[in-house]
Amino acid sequence: MILHVFADESYLLEGNRNVIAIAGWLSTPEGTNKFCTAWKSVLDFYGVKYFHFKDFADKSHKYHKETPYDGWDELKRETFLFDLALAACELGIPVGASSAPNKPKLDAAKDGSLKAYAYFLFYQSVLIAVNTRYSPFNGKGDKIEFVFDKNDDPDWRKALNETFNAYKSKGAPFGDCHPKTDDKCIPLQAADLYVYAMRQNAERFFTGNRQPMNARMLDFILEKNRPDLGNWTIKPRMWANLVRLVSDHYREWKLVNPKKKYFPLVDCPMLIPPPRQRSE
Repeated sequence: MILHVFADESYLLEGNRNVIAIAGWLSTPEGTNKFCTAWKSVLDFYGVKYFHFKDFADKSHKYHKETPYDGWDELKRETFLFDLALAACELGIPVGASSAPNKPKLDAAKDGSLKAYAYFLFYQSVLIAVNTRYSPFNGKGDKIEFVFDKNDDPDWRKALNETFNAYKSKGAPFGDCHPKTDDKCIPLQAADLYVYAMRQNAERFFTGNRQPMNARMLDFILEKNRPDLGNWTIKPRMWANLVRLVSDHYREWKLVNPKKKYFPLVDCPMLIPPPRQRSE
């Protein structure tokens, strides 16, 4: 058996918001093929050539003079993002980890150990996902191949390779590790989507009171196949229908609560479990 991991990094190294996230998707060759078809159909429907979250988030044109999303209203932007998230779930199991300095003023841009720690946790999350979801996987003969979004920064490459080789030297069933670009390797676009969302959540966690937080709509969709949330793993068509229902409720809810944040597992009655009946 050959499994593939498509991964990317996302980081915000400024002020007190030094947060690093490494995340992506664990997939089979069959899952990769199915995903590519679904992902491309979403992009084609919206007239977008390829997805990069930094472009999508650049509403004020800080980095680009124009983007494919100029002129889109919020409803179209949200629908597009949720459709992409649904397609991303076809790829497989989300894997990832994040790290932040213990001291907020530490310069994470120069702290190689923080990058290495993020990669160390990321590889650990991959092994946990494999052991949880792929019981036929045989670590003595089967391999996990890695594809990372290309990063020309030597410090990032060093952290990636050193931790990868450290795991491999200790017997981790890792095969090869290849850099590619997300315009050539479509699954890396889904990795970019997931890691950006993870970094946003990690930033909220590390700069807040470090308490568990409620999932947003985007998280609710993207984390459908998380290895520790087996109860969410249902058939794709059923999941898509559920997401549509929750999305409809979200928009109705926002009309009444325009200034509040919506958390599906808290605010959507369809997702709130009924109270337990007390046994006599």
